[in-house]
Amino acid sequence: MRLKENAPLTTIEADLRALPALVAGVKPRVRSAVGDTMRIIDAAETAWRADKPTSLRTGWEDLDAVLRLTPSLHAIGAHPGVGKSALVAGLVHGWTHRGVKTGVLTWEDDAIDMQQRILACEAELELKAIQGDRRINEAEMVRWADAAPVRADAEKFLWVDDAHPRGTVADACASLRVMRAKGCVVGILDNVSCVRMDSERERHLELESALLALRDTALELRMPVIVVGHLKRGQTTADEVTTEPKLSDFAGAASWERFARSCCGMWRIEDGVPGLVVLKQNAGAVGDRFRVRLRASAATVTGVELMQKTQPEGRTQPEGRRYQR
Repeated sequence: MRLKENAPLTTIEADLRALPALVAGVKPRVRSAVGDTMRIIDAAETAWRADKPTSLRTGWEDLDAVLRLTPSLHAIGAHPGVGKSALVAGLVHGWTHRGVKTGVLTWEDDAIDMQQRILACEAELELKAIQGDRRINEAEMVRWADAAPVRADAEKFLWVDDAHPRGTVADACASLRVMRAKGCVVGILDNVSCVRMDSERERHLELESALLALRDTALELRMPVIVVGHLKRGQTTADEVTTEPKLSDFAGAASWERFARSCCGMWRIEDGVPGLVVLKQNAGAVGDRFRVRLRASAATVTGVELMQKTQPEGRTQPEGRRYQR
């Protein structure tokens, strides 16, 4: 047809070169890297001048010095009862109190439970008092009244999805898009174990597909998405709750390692105090351990402190490797 139209041979050659890709249904994605260096420099200098970090801060300085919540997929894993939901409540408490719009898919517990924890923590009341299981005295009533601004923050800066018990990953991604459209700058899925996977494929393959879809959605929306998950059960008699987790302890560990930008694990270190360890991240060091401050009466995390690294006597912390040209 091109020959009959007397098209130039160069045009015909270009069409023939593109034909295999069109037949295979492949969309070319290769681009030139020209200009990338200047874009990187301009973005860095803009951030420096604005004195505004490009990653989302939790408000817990020790953790923020180590962990970067960039627009991608991030994971928190622990066994049941360690404090995952308490950590989520603490994060939401801090973000909404600072005016950071936050979206939470509360698929394990409902959204009211999370907000009850936040209000109990702010008013220094027992969670069972907020839930109406006992009366409060006059002093507690004063603290409850003083917590009114936090109640307003939670309502103004929080968007929740608790209407999808056993929702699919497509439901989760759709909710994240709606939350982003409402102005949310971070999304949390608690818990990925509650995502319904109806395929006949093996569970680890379904988990891989789910995490890939969530990561792609986070990149598309340019916001951090934090996914809470369970650790797999071990085959030993050791107390798993008090054993420091490894990345391989995540259920479907290969998928988490492949798609999550960062992974943190939680366990109980002493007297029921939760610990948190950075197991994997692409933009910083790993292995840092933190002591989590938990207001047990409210089941909410109030802070995270770095645990000092111990070295054998007479030895010092080795310096980081320097690259040489």
